[in-house]
Amino acid sequence: MSCPHFSFKLLGGSRRKDATNEVRQLVFQTLLARSNNGRLGKKVTGEVAAQFGLGLQTVQKIWKRSKPSLAQGNVVDVKSRKRGRSGRKETPIDLEPLRNIPLNERMTLDEVSRRLHVGKAKLIRYMRKGLLRRHSNNIKPYLTEANKKTRLQWCVNMIDQESTSNDQRFKALFDHVYIDEKWFFLTQNSAKYYLLPDEDDPHRTSKSKNYIPRLMFLCVTARPRFRNGVCIFDGKIGCFPLVTYEQAKRSSVNRQAGTWEVKSIAHITRDVLLESLWLKEFCRLLKQNGLERILLNLSILSRTMLHLI
Repeated sequence: MSCPHFSFKLLGGSRRKDATNEVRQLVFQTLLARSNNGRLGKKVTGEVAAQFGLGLQTVQKIWKRSKPSLAQGNVVDVKSRKRGRSGRKETPIDLEPLRNIPLNERMTLDEVSRRLHVGKAKLIRYMRKGLLRRHSNNIKPYLTEANKKTRLQWCVNMIDQESTSNDQRFKALFDHVYIDEKWFFLTQNSAKYYLLPDEDDPHRTSKSKNYIPRLMFLCVTARPRFRNGVCIFDGKIGCFPLVTYEQAKRSSVNRQAGTWEVKSIAHITRDVLLESLWLKEFCRLLKQNGLERILLNLSILSRTMLHLI
């Protein structure tokens, strides 16, 4: 007994491709234009099928789907409903055993795939469906009861004592200045430049690529000031480098002996911070302006607040 598919291929025939949504919409518009009070002639569907190169049943199904919407005056949708309803059905997988796997053994998709005996591609599809999720976990500081009480007491101290019990507010913090540090490397291990074709490649050197010199800046900010809706002070006080100035002991191709050079401070300590000239001058200006407190929020000082004035 001969196979019908084999004889169809042998005769040189080919299976029609599924009509796109645009073609199906054109078919519906053509049928609607040739209809009379919602009715088609006997040979209209066959002629339209031949015009678009579609099967007769396909054109008839498109018209049949559109008739209820036309009768109710709704928008006609003749798009293909084959997407997501055809092909091999997916075999469901039980993801509950994932709960019993230790967290340190399911940190990558490879580990989860190996423990559940499921392919990575299927796990990715489950993630897109929302059945599996990726979570980035950051470690949190461990707070003792004393730490919690200290933080709570600090928040209570920020309440304005002049505010009423019915309308408690925090302090305006106009007499507070915040300082934080930032390290900047003097150069980068790898850098990109845009050069002309005849320009020479830059030549950068360093004694060690793993220990590039760096410089610390202390950034000082305060609360901005507004007057009649106009900003009179943006809160930016300055960014001050922690450096030393030394005279060159010997002459070289770069400078003469005795030239003043800027040297970065390798180790920043409490004494270095308090002995810096700009900080002394800054504290003097604060006293003159009537500011009573200054808060230093420095990681090098264990993130503690120092009352310098």
